[in-house]
Amino acid sequence: MNIKLVFNLKLLSDYHTSAGFGLAHGVDSALLRDRHGLPSVRGSSLAGLFRSAARELKLFFPDAEMAGTLLDRVFGSARHPAAWAFGSASLAQAVALARSSGGRRFARDRRGVSIDPQARRAQDKKLWAREFGGANLEFRFTVEHVGSRGEERDEAALLVAAARLVRGLGSTVNRGAGRCLISLVRVEGTVEAVSQEDLLRHFAALVRGEDRPGEFQRGNAAPPGARPEHARMLVIAQAVEPVIISWGGHSGNAYQTVPYIPGAALLGAFAGKYAYLRPVAGDHYDTFLALFRRGQVRFGPLYPVKETGSGWQLVPSIPVPRDILTCKHKPFYSDDAHRVRLRGYAAAEEIPGECEICGSGVPLVDAQGFLTVDAWGAPTSLRPATEFHTHVKMVTDERRADEKALYSYEALAAGQYFVGEMTFAGATAMQALLEVCDRRGDGYETEIRLGKGTKRGYGRLRLWLQPTGESCLNPVPVKRRVNFTGAITMTFLSDAILLDPWGRTVSDLTSEALSACLGLEVETLNSFVSTREIDGFSAVTGLPRFRDLAIRAGSTVGFKVKQKIGLSELQLLLERWETDGLGLRQHEGFGRVAFNHVVYDMQNFAGEIRPILIPGHWQAGAPVKSAWERLEAILWQRFHHIDMTINPKVRERCREVARWLHAHAHLGIDELAGRVQGLGELDILKDFGIKPRRKPNLVTEFGQFRRELADRVQELYRVLEQEIDAVARHPGEAAALRREMWPLCLEWFGGRLVAGAERGEKHE
Repeated sequence: MNIKLVFNLKLLSDYHTSAGFGLAHGVDSALLRDRHGLPSVRGSSLAGLFRSAARELKLFFPDAEMAGTLLDRVFGSARHPAAWAFGSASLAQAVALARSSGGRRFARDRRGVSIDPQARRAQDKKLWAREFGGANLEFRFTVEHVGSRGEERDEAALLVAAARLVRGLGSTVNRGAGRCLISLVRVEGTVEAVSQEDLLRHFAALVRGEDRPGEFQRGNAAPPGARPEHARMLVIAQAVEPVIISWGGHSGNAYQTVPYIPGAALLGAFAGKYAYLRPVAGDHYDTFLALFRRGQVRFGPLYPVKETGSGWQLVPSIPVPRDILTCKHKPFYSDDAHRVRLRGYAAAEEIPGECEICGSGVPLVDAQGFLTVDAWGAPTSLRPATEFHTHVKMVTDERRADEKALYSYEALAAGQYFVGEMTFAGATAMQALLEVCDRRGDGYETEIRLGKGTKRGYGRLRLWLQPTGESCLNPVPVKRRVNFTGAITMTFLSDAILLDPWGRTVSDLTSEALSACLGLEVETLNSFVSTREIDGFSAVTGLPRFRDLAIRAGSTVGFKVKQKIGLSELQLLLERWETDGLGLRQHEGFGRVAFNHVVYDMQNFAGEIRPILIPGHWQAGAPVKSAWERLEAILWQRFHHIDMTINPKVRERCREVARWLHAHAHLGIDELAGRVQGLGELDILKDFGIKPRRKPNLVTEFGQFRRELADRVQELYRVLEQEIDAVARHPGEAAALRREMWPLCLEWFGGRLVAGAERGEKHE
């Protein structure tokens, strides 16, 4: 299990970390937020803060060379990859996900003007506005060890010492903004209990060159259990952080991501995790080669999914076959699409040149993206959510932004799911790979990092591996799809690198090329093929890999079998190609094909592509937001008007009462109602045997109000209990939801109480 340092970041003043864009209402620089619309601090910013603080700590080391080596190991250099990966910081209050006070919560706008340093006056046309996050916010983030073992305790001590040295983040930090305090909460992945004080004492011993404890005593991962017998695993992946998997070539300073998780990236992530947890030597070295280089495990691509059933079910998708043509003006996935059946033309005798409904001048075009079905079983196109992140290169020595060094990433947004599969040559290979996973119920769970920026808050995925007997991308057996020897359609479910007899890559599937690939004499009817270049990078040699030309996923070709062959023999041959794949680099997910895929029969496609259920423990922390949205709607109906007796004296104190209710949300409902009825009585000395002293004016003013308030609070709790019992799956989850949402209910009720009092809804 990897060592993880969990830090708490508390803001002592307003702060600003830019999202790289402005807002429509005149804000030039928006505050960085996560997918829920809540403030966040990117991992790259945190890594820069820690690196800068560590450089200052370097001055305390008597051996400068040793200190420089330690910093290079921790933060990376041109020769050494970073040994620690910084995650992005999110709000420590998990219940903040449920709060629906608008997208601008926790923030406010601040305006200013640039000053001419020489003239010492405001510059013309230099007014700016920025969105600042509020003070007193608390964030949590993790720093995970991903490097070689042996000296991670020294490295962790340096990180903790650097964290205690950080005193500000974001822009305008030299003018009072962004003051912060970072402290260690806990250390995960160790058997021993390690505190912040322990690591600070270890850092002091490190600086003085004294004897100190060795490496951490790590905790063991959960055993994989009995030897698995399945040769196929369903893979569900959730992007915990934004994911950047570059196309290879990029334009200028903008890096674009692929719209899915390639099998090659998945293989590299698993190989790195295996090498980290198992010494690649002796028998482990042979196992490593068998798993990741000799094709014992085949890592398929992970494609985006459509979430249904309140987000608990995932409907898989496949790349849209290029022979499925649709109207250019009204494609099949639009709201005003033509009511016509989707049809593939790879095996058709004639291909129409225009839309049969729109008429002349409106061509048919191939659709882009991924194909799936909606809740009504209708075909629809799917594209994963992406977001743009802008960065600026820093001048290390001067600790400022480098001029004209702005660059941007297009990343797969965090929070979304991807589904694919892995196939194994046998139970032994599966058992070896699952040694790096944790057993949970009937499946296996692990976390990996892949893509660009994995040490700076990008590329973190959590995976769920579950044994399955059928393919999620091609669930119908060949015998049901190919039941005659007539025209057949071959669809590429992933990119494929095919070679001709001369070793050249194939870019067009002619009859000769297709016959050579299938080992069967065929005649090509129609070919809908596009290609793209496959680039890569070798982390071992530090050099780019050879560039390959691949047939793009979704390409299709129709053909007829000219060779005399029986139907059963043909089915066995096609089933072999679907299982083994075509071309090179099959263990990286290339070469997946399907013959007469069920997508060409859309009615059966909707029935055969079965939704996949998200693991239950992944859902445990997720229902807060949706449950609160439902509860809030009911509260607005039940408590739209605060029907209470509020006289002018009480109205002046409604804001104090609202704050008091929220501050006492930790009390049980009976104790809270009892204290509400005691408002106006000074009983703070009752524990010392002194009788409560009553203030007649307060008792008179609050008499009727406090009784009605106690009744409303109890009624509010009953509504909460009813809704939680309706959505919770077990008593433990119901209790957790009540604890998280009861402060929200009191906060909402207090807001309604104050708003009603200010409007004077009812006065005595």
